[in-house]
Amino acid sequence: MKYDRELIRAKVIGRYNGVIIDANTETGENVAVFCSALDVVQMCTPNTTIYISKNINQSRHVKWILVFVEQEQSLIYACPNNNNDLFQEAFWAGLLPEFSEYTECRKLEAEDNLSHIDFELSKANGEKAYIFVTNVYHKIGDKAVFPMEVNFFELEMFEEMNQLQAAGHNTYAVMIVPRQDCSQMQFSWKHSPLAAAKLFEEAKKGLKFIGYGCKIDKKSVSISQSIPILY
Repeated sequence: MKYDRELIRAKVIGRYNGVIIDANTETGENVAVFCSALDVVQMCTPNTTIYISKNINQSRHVKWILVFVEQEQSLIYACPNNNNDLFQEAFWAGLLPEFSEYTECRKLEAEDNLSHIDFELSKANGEKAYIFVTNVYHKIGDKAVFPMEVNFFELEMFEEMNQLQAAGHNTYAVMIVPRQDCSQMQFSWKHSPLAAAKLFEEAKKGLKFIGYGCKIDKKSVSISQSIPILY
């Protein structure tokens, strides 16, 4: 996925609230920056280097959005709203070996009545799979670590996946790691035992978890390889 909008380098001053960061640009301007990925906002401690871009919708009160965070000379992509584009692009490029037998990838619409699921994949024989796409940002060493929590949206997604499993369909949670410094993923009971127990329960019911790493630079972001999940 190409990113061709102008990026401005800035330094974090502090966090204004859960989704707003105060930053100082290279030209010395203090600006408010929006980021919808709460896990990324928490990484934005004072003096962190970030890259920001003008909000496409200039009628918004906050005129800038966070695009990348730099940690130890490594980039973290901070735009979870593009998850579906990353997945769909990788599917059609043949970069998702776990789904190579599927020939169609359809983004679900409101009329499908599956408001918490992102994609329906289809095989030539009519077999279907349903996909939920999310991010994993936290890491320990070279491992992306999950889960940190389970929110109400995900609880409702699990219910929809259970219904699809009961109808005989395959179901997947695709976890994209949008950072350059992770070569593996680690399922952990340590950070949130309740969330870990819920994911373990859903896995026993048939929900499959798959991890993907990304190739990232300041001009493009793309899914590049599967990441093994350690249990």
